[in-house]
Amino acid sequence: MSTPAIRVLLAEDQAIVRAGFRALLDSEPDIAVAGEAATGTDAVQLAKELRPDLVVMDKVLRVSPERAEAVAREWATARHGKMGLEIEEIFVDQRSPFAGKSIEESKIRQELGVIVLAIKHAGQDLHFNPAPDDRIEPGDYLVAMGQPAGLRKLEATSQMHP
Repeated sequence: MSTPAIRVLLAEDQAIVRAGFRALLDSEPDIAVAGEAATGTDAVQLAKELRPDLVVMDKVLRVSPERAEAVAREWATARHGKMGLEIEEIFVDQRSPFAGKSIEESKIRQELGVIVLAIKHAGQDLHFNPAPDDRIEPGDYLVAMGQPAGLRKLEATSQMHP
């Protein structure tokens, strides 16, 4: 008997970013993208209709506290309060302990429980699903997924001075 896939709703205003997340998530056999939304309003409606296990919502769409609360409320109601994962874009300061290290050397996943989904190097497109030996450089942005506490630690550490 196979385990049912984790059903994910993607809420992101940029189509290319949504497509990148979809490609990344579609490559995982135990994850299924249940739907996509380009606006906060669509995200609220789809959260009601699709009842996904997880909502991946762009920070820009969450600018309105009311919109974020509405999506969270619909999703939590549908999932019986089982909330937990977020995706954030985090800047890496030049004095960060992660700067100049590979994903593997940084131990972000092991020590913070956060998964780096993509790296945006200065002047380049997003690089999705970075390899363990991909380097984190000063000025990069990390697109990371994890529980809020782990993401806050990553953000604080990324801008920490060694």
